[in-house]
Amino acid sequence: MLANADAEFTKSLHDEGYILENGKTFKLFTFSKIYFPKNTWKILNREKSNFLREQKKVKTIPNSDRMMTWSRNASLSIAFQLPEQSEKFVTGLFKDQKAFIGDKVSGVEMQVETIEAVPYTIKAAAGGHANAFVRATTPIVIGLKNEGQKYEEHIPPFHHEFKRLFVKNLLDKYALCNKNSIDANELVFEPVSLKSRSGKQTIKAFQPDQTEVKGYYFDFRLQAPLSLSK
Repeated sequence: MLANADAEFTKSLHDEGYILENGKTFKLFTFSKIYFPKNTWKILNREKSNFLREQKKVKTIPNSDRMMTWSRNASLSIAFQLPEQSEKFVTGLFKDQKAFIGDKVSGVEMQVETIEAVPYTIKAAAGGHANAFVRATTPIVIGLKNEGQKYEEHIPPFHHEFKRLFVKNLLDKYALCNKNSIDANELVFEPVSLKSRSGKQTIKAFQPDQTEVKGYYFDFRLQAPLSLSK
């Protein structure tokens, strides 16, 4: 969608990203899942629905997450690490745009109808720090690669290495955007939801470079300098 509006901006945001001095790259944008109004969708799966037996023309895969929706509207949230003055520019990129959401098996054409900038307020407490309660609306992915392993292990919030890796990742991103650093001792990270829900995502489904990543939805508290919390 963005490539149709501004190819140069899309290349910078998605393909190149932001690079630390050590060569580590971050792509500082994220988006939530798509939200449909209540009772306007259902999962189509051989174990959960008789719909597939009634409609043989529907393409599907056993145990998949195919879904059917009869809603006219849907919504999602998108976040970028961009200066506030870029708001009108980004809004213009999405205006009246069209996009195909899906893969080779199924999908739907959508058109952007409305765009809204969502304000947020984080206030500083004593010492210039902020205490924030955060609910993940997109799966948080933390990878741990152990010696001898070919691929990273995507670890859950209760894993003993999760906190260290999460804080390091956050501090690296902050240093990248602000050209200064914060000591890890200034941060307090605490998962507060007793049960986390995993969300496995398939990137580039049914293509030669298909990849699966596993993240977790959970709530946490973050005490940190106000500039980092924002």
